[in-house]
Order: sequence, then structure tokens, then C-alpha cells
Amino acid sequence: MRSFIPFSVSLASTVLVAALVAASVQIPGFTQALGVEPNQVDPPGRGWGEWQPIGSVRQANFNSGFSETEVNGVRELQALCASVSGQPIDAFPNWFRLSTLLDQVGTGQVEYGCWIDGRFAYTIINTAVRSDWGNIEQLLVDVGSGNNLVVYTEPTVDASAIGLVENGEIVTPSSFPALIVQNENRNWMYLTAPFEGWILQGPIGGQSNLRLSDRP
Repeated sequence: MRSFIPFSVSLASTVLVAALVAASVQIPGFTQALGVEPNQVDPPGRGWGEWQPIGSVRQANFNSGFSETEVNGVRELQALCASVSGQPIDAFPNWFRLSTLLDQVGTGQVEYGCWIDGRFAYTIINTAVRSDWGNIEQLLVDVGSGNNLVVYTEPTVDASAIGLVENGEIVTPSSFPALIVQNENRNWMYLTAPFEGWILQGPIGGQSNLRLSDRP
């Protein structure tokens, strides 16, 4: 059976605005580099923007913290980071970065990190949404004139096809935040209309096959 990596789920309607949401996942292998910024040690990879200081979070136009697990995670992260650094608990997380999916379909990811003595001690990746786009109920298929996308029973090209959606057609995500998984180096989104199934949003870090219907 294939292994899928989900990063967004159907959640309660209450959206928590998170300036500090994280949990404790240790990132090994970073070399101590005093005076070095995070982007020098961990430059943006496929599908990610640059690391930003946590003081910029309010200007970043996103919401996070959609579950009790995520909200409680900040307490674990802060406690761990304070313990290893000897700094106040509210000093962490002190850096964050956003996935490019936020600017493509409105749902994506935020990664929070504890940057201590020139390395990331702990980070976590949580679901995030664009706060200035509102509740996104529909998306537009944008694959070029004459092209179409297949809707599958599972998030893989090896699954059975349910139907086709054409360029310019409107599709309905199953929830907001959208349910998206990563598999086969691709992002897949779950739809309820015009077919219920998985559609290829696009390659990780690449151009999106879907966009907000009222955006160019």
C-alpha cells in the first residue's frame, strides 16, 4: 500500500490565528554556526519560501493553529527550546517560513523553528491558510486551453480515473483548509465537485494546476 503524507485535514470552523504554533520535532545534522542566519544553513527548498524572524508573522497574511494538537504543540516547543537554551519560554519559536502553496491555492504549510546558537534545535510543520483570501470554496482549473485534469480515486496516477475536468472549469475542495496530501513528488487535493476524488494540484514547488477563480 502506498504511503501518503497528509498536511491538511478537515477541521472545526473556528480558526485560531497563530503567531506561535509549533511542536517538538528535532532536526539532526545541523552544524553549529554562530552568527549565521537560518537561510544560510537551511536555504529554501522546493515549495518553500525563506525563513523569516517571528516578529514578521503578523505581516505575513496567514492563519494557523486549526487543531488542539497544533495549539498545544507550541507549549511543548517553547518548553523544549527554553530548556536547551536557558532563554525565556516566550522567546520561541523565533523563526518561521511558508510554503508556496499558500499563494497558489490558499491552503499550504507553515514551519516554525527554534534557532539556537546558529542551528535549528526543533521545528514543526503545520497547516496554514491565507488570511486575506477568506474562506475559499471554489478553485479554477488552469492548465492551458484544450487541456484537462483527471480526477482519481486516490492521490496517485496509478489509481482509477473518476472523470475529467477541463481548463477553466470550477472545482470544489472538500473543506477549508483544503485537504491536500503529498505523494509521488506531487501535491494532490481532495474534491467534492464536479467529481468526488483526488486532483493533481501540481508538482511540489512547481506551477499550480488550480488557482483562485477571481485571481489572474
